[in-house]
Amino acid sequence: MYGYNATLGIVLGVVMLLNYANLNDVEFEYLCQDIMSKKLGVELRRFAAGRDGGIDLIDDISKKNIIVQVKHYIKTDISGLISSLKKEIPKLDELKPNQYYICCSKELSPANVKDIYTMFSDYMESDANIITLIEINDFLTRSENIDIVRNHYKLWISSTNILQDIYSNDIFIDCEVLLSNIHLDEKFFVQTVAYDRALECLAKKKTLFITGDPGVGKTITSKMIVLCYATNGYRVRYTTDGADLSALKRALSQNKEAKEIILLDDCFGQAYFNMKETQSNELLSLIKYVNLSENKRLILNSRVTIYREAQVRTPELVKSFDNKEYKVHIIDMSAMSDIDKAKILYNHLYFNNVKGEYFESIKQNKNYRRIVNHPNYNPRIIEFVSNPYRYSDVSSSYYFDFILGHLNNPSKVWDDEYERRLSKVDRMLLTSLFSLTDTTASLDFVNQCFNARIQSLPEVDLTINQFQNSLSRLQQAFVKIVDEKSKRTLSMVNPSINDYIRSRINTNTAEKGDLINTAASVMQLKKMLTPDEFKFKMLSAFNDGSILNYLFASDEERVAFITYFISYNKILDMRYQQCIFSYLSKIKNVNIYEKQVVLAIRIFEHLLDYEVYTFYQIDGFLSDFDMLEEILSYFDLEDLIDAINYCHSLLEDEKKLNFIFIGQNVIKEAVEIYCDCVDADNFDLNIDDFVKDSCKVVYYGNDEYAEEPDIDTAIQHIENSIKEKVKDEVGNYLNNLPAELCLSASFMDKVCIDVSGAEDLVKSYLRSDDDDDDRYVGAPQSNYSEIDLMFNR
Repeated sequence: MYGYNATLGIVLGVVMLLNYANLNDVEFEYLCQDIMSKKLGVELRRFAAGRDGGIDLIDDISKKNIIVQVKHYIKTDISGLISSLKKEIPKLDELKPNQYYICCSKELSPANVKDIYTMFSDYMESDANIITLIEINDFLTRSENIDIVRNHYKLWISSTNILQDIYSNDIFIDCEVLLSNIHLDEKFFVQTVAYDRALECLAKKKTLFITGDPGVGKTITSKMIVLCYATNGYRVRYTTDGADLSALKRALSQNKEAKEIILLDDCFGQAYFNMKETQSNELLSLIKYVNLSENKRLILNSRVTIYREAQVRTPELVKSFDNKEYKVHIIDMSAMSDIDKAKILYNHLYFNNVKGEYFESIKQNKNYRRIVNHPNYNPRIIEFVSNPYRYSDVSSSYYFDFILGHLNNPSKVWDDEYERRLSKVDRMLLTSLFSLTDTTASLDFVNQCFNARIQSLPEVDLTINQFQNSLSRLQQAFVKIVDEKSKRTLSMVNPSINDYIRSRINTNTAEKGDLINTAASVMQLKKMLTPDEFKFKMLSAFNDGSILNYLFASDEERVAFITYFISYNKILDMRYQQCIFSYLSKIKNVNIYEKQVVLAIRIFEHLLDYEVYTFYQIDGFLSDFDMLEEILSYFDLEDLIDAINYCHSLLEDEKKLNFIFIGQNVIKEAVEIYCDCVDADNFDLNIDDFVKDSCKVVYYGNDEYAEEPDIDTAIQHIENSIKEKVKDEVGNYLNNLPAELCLSASFMDKVCIDVSGAEDLVKSYLRSDDDDDDRYVGAPQSNYSEIDLMFNR
């Protein structure tokens, strides 16, 4: 399983107490059951209050030899604890156990212990039968009890320094969005079967794919997994940018021995499907790299609907997850066991401090069973209905009906809030944010777009800061602010709000029309319009110059988008010449909406269309050969060959001679970069053949011998084979160059081809591999006695 011993070595080295406040009363009872069973050397059972006369833990229900009372009173004063214990005396006099123990989550003074012992001395050998928080903590911090701490994740995760260091770039890299609500998440997290299985899978095969329906807990499970690894010295990398996995891989490659865990969120999102064909293998390359690296781990996340789309659109990639050498564990979290559903429900009720009379409406007639067994049960709905803000105008007697109503009709989760509780200004802020992003957007940019929209509302008092007022009302319930890389960004509190607003807008023509008509940003229009509608709208904006009045998140984004659209649509208007020159001076790929990327080489190609090239006098700009060399140096070898061919066809006479000199230098540099640190796992190799061909005969005497693989020889053969492949690839690229730009035949003989990863490929192949089922799908299982015990305390 996962390396818990090392992790808990960190935990146990912490001077501070373990975080018992993170446990609800049921979880604390589970903990005490484990502690007292081990401490007393007997197996203790749990019972619900009311059915058993007040027993929490007992060794034998008929003999009643040992009874343990558990009191999770960490937030209650000593008088509350004493008052509660006094109520146990009549029950105890009736049960008459041989030994009675009390476990409580409070530090007690000697006087307190003496008072409690006096109350129960007839059933206690000594005051040592009173187990206080100090004794519990001392017991758990002994090395021989690591197994108990291991099984109670919420107890120790925040007792390390990890949660204090979540903004440290030394530990969490680009994780601001992921960890923005972690202090709340750690309380509401439930250690489910899927979580335990995920840790086992990740430790075993290093790559884990978590899929499931929206709201089933993919994100919070991923957070807790990466926190668990962080406590064991792993650096955490988080990204939603599936369009630039090569950069992520290069960053990892800088220190192959470093312990790192990567969380790739929405790995089959729109960004992935927009990548060019040569990039489509980058995800597989990253998976292979991680699985060949001893100290790397990778978690992939995707909604089940998007995963199914990937199975259709990129079937070869998804099928490759079953490859023996880099098999990916797949966990579908959509199906949960009944007990896990019950734990999630109880945990939300407990930490949201749901009042007793409301809780009673759930206990009445065992209504909690109807919640747990409901076909629409979803942790996100449970999170919603247990929030006191949501049911503040619901009477306690109707609380269960309130929950059931939202389960019967999940769309109601946001209907009441959006239509009845929010003002028009608040709704405009939400729809403005929705129209700008599916993830996060700059707070300032949202502010600008929102203010541009409300200008058209005569009833809105513009002397008041409507944005700040609305933001304060929507925070926590609908939106959250995240400090991301020293800038503030805004996002929905969870994806279901985006889903809800999308559904509303798609079915409400008037609301959608208003959002389009008041859109201040091109990005809003890109999201709201069909491709043909967007193109028509943009052509009109470019023709009348109004495109220059639209808001962009940055001037760089504005220049890039304008240049992209001009080049692709052959718009000839000198008002945009400076935008083109500004873009070329800092050429890059363009995000036309979030992660939908237009590649720089394609924009460059369109800019060098003869009509566009001559109209905008791009030839004059490219006459600055220092600038031209900088532009060409941006491209990788494959795209560079295309760029050089485009330029070569347009340049004449003396300019062409200078260009040939520059082009050859840039090509040589690109070839050297291409050949530097070549990853062996990027090549489709039959490792089996290399290993078998490298076998040598080993004699043991008495005419006994065997063939054993010669690892060094196999590695050498793989590296030589890859070097030949690289030479062939480079040669094929260079053969597409104009004759004047061809490099000398001896050039490639001087280039050093550095191959890395061959040793990992061989060792991975030689590692034994078991045949267990790597696809986990949780199956609901009825366990009503355990669930009844949880809710009837």
